[in-house]
Amino acid sequence: MIDYSEKRNFQRMQMDCSMHFNLAGDVQQHQARLINLSASGVLFIASIELPAKSQASILLSPVQTITPPMLAEIEVIQSIQKSEQEFQVSARIVRID
Repeated sequence: MIDYSEKRNFQRMQMDCSMHFNLAGDVQQHQARLINLSASGVLFIASIELPAKSQASILLSPVQTITPPMLAEIEVIQSIQKSEQEFQVSARIVRID
């Protein structure tokens, strides 16, 4: 039996909702699909590749109106191409506004 203990500092919450992001210095807003969220990071699917170490602003707008939108600044850790138009982006949350 393999003994596995969680090495992450914060538990990830599985999500499946839309989100928007802007790369730093760019006014164009992009839509993405949020996969999971933790206190220190996000994982989402985007239609463009985001370079490692690039900065972006994200806006998460939950479907339920009882939860307020979340605006945050992120730093991209990696962007992995999953298909011709899909990139899986993992990023560290730098600041939550």
